[in-house]
Amino acid sequence: MNLGNTISTHDSSPTPSTVAAASLTMSDNIGAFAYDMAFILGFFVLVTLVILASYTCICASRHPPLPSRLPHRPPAPRLAPRINEAALLSYPKILYSSAKGEQGAGTCPICLGDYRDSDLLRLLPDCGHFFHVKCIDPWLRSSPTCPVCRKCQCVERVHDSVILGN
Repeated sequence: MNLGNTISTHDSSPTPSTVAAASLTMSDNIGAFAYDMAFILGFFVLVTLVILASYTCICASRHPPLPSRLPHRPPAPRLAPRINEAALLSYPKILYSSAKGEQGAGTCPICLGDYRDSDLLRLLPDCGHFFHVKCIDPWLRSSPTCPVCRKCQCVERVHDSVILGN
């Protein structure tokens, strides 16, 4: 047995039919790979566009437009008139010790502090509510309504000592 002199019947050079079959299989694989990559890339582009559109809508709803982009409008007139300082000072001031029996006298509705006998209170004549002077005066300067009942305190007061028509 001479194994070294054996001639192989299998030829190592490819035949034209095997080359064509291999090239078809390779082109099919490349085509499928390209299709898969295009699908994946398209999916990521679509997801990115949806996220970008959502982000733009959310940001637009959270932030008001810039003033330069809004049409110019004159400032709105103040709906409630301001209280006259003289009228405010004409409202009666009383000590809490003398107002203990009055309705609603016990706690200041603005600061929620209990009244003490030495506290100076202001009585709103239109509604009869009591408040600390230090609480109600700034309130009435910014809003002329009673903090409890919202009755307007903006009517001008005429002092009792003034006689009209003379």
